[in-house]
Amino acid sequence: MEQARGHSRVPICHATIGLVLSASLMAASPAIASITCNRDGDCWHTEKHIAYPNMTFAYHDDSWWDAHGADHDYRWHEADKDHDWRHGYWMRGEWHRADMD
Repeated sequence: MEQARGHSRVPICHATIGLVLSASLMAASPAIASITCNRDGDCWHTEKHIAYPNMTFAYHDDSWWDAHGADHDYRWHEADKDHDWRHGYWMRGEWHRADMD
């Protein structure tokens, strides 16, 4: 009878290990970034969808950029200390500072 109880714990133990491993992998996964583009074709990376008054943005994943990044309709902008998506946006090729707070 003792042996039967030991076998019934094995699936629970495996399920617990599976949950712990899944949680660890999700915690180690990088944040999902979006590619944000305005209607003028300016595009840049953001970590979430952004909103500013009177602005319209489209959001894409990296596979979209791989397919469309070379199109002449889009211009890529890299983030740096003066161009952080948390503090502004691109419009017609120019950076516009605006705090989201």
